[in-house]
Amino acid sequence: YRLRHRKVVGFTWMFEIFRDDLKEGTHFSPELDFLFKGQKKVFYFQEVGTRKEYRRRGIGEKLARKLLKKGKREGASFVVLSTNTKAMAAKSMFSKVGFKDSGIVRQPKELNRTYWILEL
Repeated sequence: YRLRHRKVVGFTWMFEIFRDDLKEGTHFSPELDFLFKGQKKVFYFQEVGTRKEYRRRGIGEKLARKLLKKGKREGASFVVLSTNTKAMAAKSMFSKVGFKDSGIVRQPKELNRTYWILEL
């Protein structure tokens, strides 16, 4: 995301994931398998970041919405992300754009992270 003076103040990315990505030893839980029923396309929202001095201005939300529109155009049925259970600002922003906390815990090493899912 660039401001008028061309300074980059935020970024985000996502990518398509596949049923084969849900194997043990990856950071995708096998419990996400239900998303792939009926040959659905599933994308993983990897990250959204904003420079500290530009936070709380809606930039992260704008970036997320723009990326989700792109995912929908590319045929995604679901978008998944994981976030720390204590990251209140992130959880608030993800809720605003439509994600719901699934309660599914990310792989055993990361008990403080849950998957959030958005159906497009």
